[in-house]
Amino acid sequence: MKKLLLASHGYLAQGILNSVHIIMGDVEHVDTLCAYVDKNNDIDQLVDQKLKQMKEDPNIEWIVITDIFGGSVNNTFMNKLDEHNFHLISGLNLPLLIDLLSNININKTTKELIEQSLELSRGTIKYCNELRNSKIAEEDF
Repeated sequence: MKKLLLASHGYLAQGILNSVHIIMGDVEHVDTLCAYVDKNNDIDQLVDQKLKQMKEDPNIEWIVITDIFGGSVNNTFMNKLDEHNFHLISGLNLPLLIDLLSNININKTTKELIEQSLELSRGTIKYCNELRNSKIAEEDF
């Protein structure tokens, strides 16, 4: 079984999960870590707590998705990769999350699932003004 942990500075992780619920309905397999939202600013402690919970069931394969590469949340998880078994992705976004959740039970390796979802997610980032201008130019011909 695969599960996701969404980890962010502030409430982004909870907010994006809320958006997923609106689009997909109730989803299982997702937990969140929202850092720096209360007096406990010890990111190492927060991450260690989540990693301890993740270890409780060795049959679960975890995918951790952080908000920004190089940020303290991502860096803390990066520092734990050697001592814990989980997959780490940075760049949390809605298309990535929806694709991962839509395909989480398909018979693929976790690496294949992540690579497919990353590719799809990259393709959803567009500068819409340019697309609109391009479409208008094409219609003129």
